[in-house]
Amino acid sequence: MTVRMRAYHFLSATHALDDIERQRLKISEIDQLNDPFELWCVSQPTRGLRDALRAYKKEMNEKFGLICFSEDWVSPLLWSHYAAKHRGVCLAPGRPQ
Repeated sequence: MTVRMRAYHFLSATHALDDIERQRLKISEIDQLNDPFELWCVSQPTRGLRDALRAYKKEMNEKFGLICFSEDWVSPLLWSHYAAKHRGVCLAPGRPQ
């Protein structure tokens, strides 16, 4: 049995046009994500832990980027957060065969 699904990618119109023209997808830098608490998945009750998490986030930003996809394109939350506050674009590949 073959399962085919479509993955959707939300982004600003400017990045979408650039991605289509260059036939590539933009990779986001961790320190440029719309959620400043990204990668802060635990409580930080002490300054030492907060400092260690900041250092970890800085190191991850220097080595890695992120690209996110969705199984659906109709979520208002996704349009708000990832498609330039509802003014962006949602890219998807051609029709699944």
